[in-house]
Amino acid sequence: MTGAGVLAILPLIIPSVAAVLLVLLISFRRSHFAAAAITLVGLALAFAATCWRPPPDAQQVTALLVMDGYAAFFNGLILAAAAATVLIAYGYLRAWGGMPEEYYVLLLLATIGSQVLVASTHLISFFIGLEILSVSLYGLTAYPRTRLVSLEAGVKYLVLAATSAAFLLFGMALVYAELGTMELGEIISRIADQPAGLVFSGGLALLVVGIGFKLGLVPFHLWVADVYQGAPAPTTAFIATVSKGAIFALLVRYFVPLNALAGAAQFWMFGVLAIASMFAGNLLALLQNNLKRMLAYSSIAHAGYLLIGVTVATRDPFGLKAVAVYAVAYLFCGGSGRKCADAFHRPVGRSRLRFHNLDHLIDRDVVQHLANPARPENLHTLQALALAQTEMNPGVTGAGISHSGGHHQVLIRQPHSCPDTVTVTARAP
Repeated sequence: MTGAGVLAILPLIIPSVAAVLLVLLISFRRSHFAAAAITLVGLALAFAATCWRPPPDAQQVTALLVMDGYAAFFNGLILAAAAATVLIAYGYLRAWGGMPEEYYVLLLLATIGSQVLVASTHLISFFIGLEILSVSLYGLTAYPRTRLVSLEAGVKYLVLAATSAAFLLFGMALVYAELGTMELGEIISRIADQPAGLVFSGGLALLVVGIGFKLGLVPFHLWVADVYQGAPAPTTAFIATVSKGAIFALLVRYFVPLNALAGAAQFWMFGVLAIASMFAGNLLALLQNNLKRMLAYSSIAHAGYLLIGVTVATRDPFGLKAVAVYAVAYLFCGGSGRKCADAFHRPVGRSRLRFHNLDHLIDRDVVQHLANPARPENLHTLQALALAQTEMNPGVTGAGISHSGGHHQVLIRQPHSCPDTVTVTARAP
């Protein structure tokens, strides 16, 4: 690799160095503030490197990556959205306690995987970037590990992501079997010289299925609501913005030229997926009474809107501009929406609330409202609600309310197989 190639991939090198420094810091001394600061500085320097030296022409870095204006544009969006996620995560993890430093390491690695995706021009780098992103998201989804609902979401995401990876690998194998190459430029030139065969069309369809899983497109969307609900709010924001934005950038780079050459079948395939995602996402969102699940189905609908632009771009170049504009708006508004969802899970006023496995027992928002110190009469309702859990949930072994040290505490005890004690604490007025 030449010096120009190293400078071109500087936006990828800087977050990698920041991740290594962060691991070394954790090895010697744990500091939540220092971990968040190193992460933010690394992302800011990578963003500055992206803006400081925009490539005048496409800079091919080996056969795997290309750093062009398209990659620089989406790199900037990804880095900005990742920095916003760090800001959300700092307050969220500080409220939860524990050891949050590893969260930022995983966040940096997931960001690097997203950057590789947007610059990928080879099926190998496509898969490597996707796996770096996915493996990091397994840990981010199950963080913190004391919440059973987060662990459940992490396992669900792991199983379905492994399924989608199998579809992707088989699709890549079929494409290679038909054309004898995995490089995007060579694939496009060979398809232009000869009509697409049945094996290539099958491989392309399997690639679409694998990407459909990652984007949560209908009918590959069944994991989305459960993962969004179970994951911590910062992780939900990251999946909805950075992860989906990177995969859409890859989708445009790979499939717009391929669909233009492959014919009408792929055009209609994308159109049907887009229409189904828009209708199903919006209709299912209307049926939800949980804010994070509603945002999950909303993200499915937005994926359908973006896919319309991708579909149109195969026939009209203006579709690419529409995708870029909508991606900027979605990343900004999507991150803001998840920040609002995070606010609903935070203490109100002078209340102190600690939740562990409360999602299986009582709705968070209900408990947060009832524990408001300005309305002490609500504590009787909260006590009755806590006691009712012993009737509705066989796994709950006891519930009660205590008063000590100027605080009201509602305790819900669970069996030895699930030993966490759910505690809701509110200051006495």
